[in-house]
Amino acid sequence: MKRNVASTDRHERLDPAAMADVATDPLSVDAADAAEAILGRYLKPGRWAARRVRSRFVQCGELERVLALYEDAMATDPLEPAYPWNLAVALDRLGLHDLALAYVQRALRVATEVGDEEWADAQAHLAWAEIALNAGQPEIALIAIDQAASLDSTVAVEAYRRRARHSAGPREAANSSDNRDAARKGKAVEHLVASSVMIASGFELNVSTSFVDDEGVDLIFHRRDSPVTLSVQVKSRSWESSTMLKSSKFTAQVRETTFADRGDLYMLFVAVDSRAGDYGPVWLVPSSELAERTSPNTQRRRRFAASAKPTTHDQWSGFRLERSQLSNRILAILTDLEAAQSP
Repeated sequence: MKRNVASTDRHERLDPAAMADVATDPLSVDAADAAEAILGRYLKPGRWAARRVRSRFVQCGELERVLALYEDAMATDPLEPAYPWNLAVALDRLGLHDLALAYVQRALRVATEVGDEEWADAQAHLAWAEIALNAGQPEIALIAIDQAASLDSTVAVEAYRRRARHSAGPREAANSSDNRDAARKGKAVEHLVASSVMIASGFELNVSTSFVDDEGVDLIFHRRDSPVTLSVQVKSRSWESSTMLKSSKFTAQVRETTFADRGDLYMLFVAVDSRAGDYGPVWLVPSSELAERTSPNTQRRRRFAASAKPTTHDQWSGFRLERSQLSNRILAILTDLEAAQSP
């Protein structure tokens, strides 16, 4: 049997032959296989269904047929958590998050009752949290996150907990903030990043700031006793902004007049938790990559847009880091720059 994973958008359905090895009744396998055949007409591997596809799935009566088939499978083999799990993942990808939440909770309950740790481990609980967040149930997500952490203290729950906390918090529009504080907030974030990176590196890193930012450089990192520097332009957005709250999407504009494509310049996009005085995730993007992947618009600005969800894979996900990873990444970049400049 294939193992469940926390990232629901990477889930693959169970192989019918493998299910037959564990099922107590072949009728349950047949019912589940028939349901998966229907779902396969609407869901492509690794992709979420478009809105028109979701509407057609519901309006054509396919939802009722899939639910009926899976209910038959679960009634025939009530101790197999794979059936409600696979149904939950499919429903989540089809945008039916409330239904998905009910079935993923059923899968975890069955797995716990039969002692099947493979389907009730920390990653499974994070998948439960992901579906709960999609369903707009942050309180349930926090319960799932806490259980995941108690099952495995090494599992990364920070991103999930942050999303749940802000989903549960008060909503405030992006334009409600006072623009007069924008400069102060930006400077505060720069100092927050600089101090945290220095401390996390064991003070191996030193940081300087610019008196003026006409060249688009906010922070300059260098290793202690090394002349090689890394210039960084910082763009920050608050988790309380409307875009971050609604879709966990980070967006920023980079002015062409302060942007340059050069090897020692990186862009650091920072999601800020204003209420906790914290930040993360961040995207540390080489200026060459931003130049290659974006183009200036009519206002001569480059638009950066990336998902802050830990399970999302977009063109910027390879540059996404948690706060705890930033100092090591900067040290690695400086190592490469030092090697390139050595005779």
